[in-house]
Amino acid sequence: MGNQLISFISNHLGLCLAFTGILALVFINEYITQKQGPKALTPDDLIHAMNKLNASVIDVRELAPFQQGHITGSKHLAGATENKLTKYKDKPFVLVCARGLQSSGTAAKLKKAGFEQVMFLSGGITAWKTANLPLTKGKK
Repeated sequence: MGNQLISFISNHLGLCLAFTGILALVFINEYITQKQGPKALTPDDLIHAMNKLNASVIDVRELAPFQQGHITGSKHLAGATENKLTKYKDKPFVLVCARGLQSSGTAAKLKKAGFEQVMFLSGGITAWKTANLPLTKGKK
């Protein structure tokens, strides 16, 4: 098996170098993204952030889905922008949306704007429900 691998590499050196280079670029990109971007939290991480870091939870979904079920203690703020979140600039907070797509993009913009402690729930409310964690219904 080892001889076959060495033979393949020597016969396809350019292909192997290209593959190694692309793989290295993917890892470098992922490292930079993780280092500079907002932190993605699992549902368990979110519970820890709420309990230990006293992180606020900001739900950015529209009002109707928010009222159908939201994380206890979360604040509804559809269309979260830098101006609407200035009071959280120096505090830890977690953005939550339906599947984590909207909140991750918003968190990235806020991070670039100087919000150092912004995080988002990876997978959004869907991940929270999948983890069988409770939701509160009704208004804010």
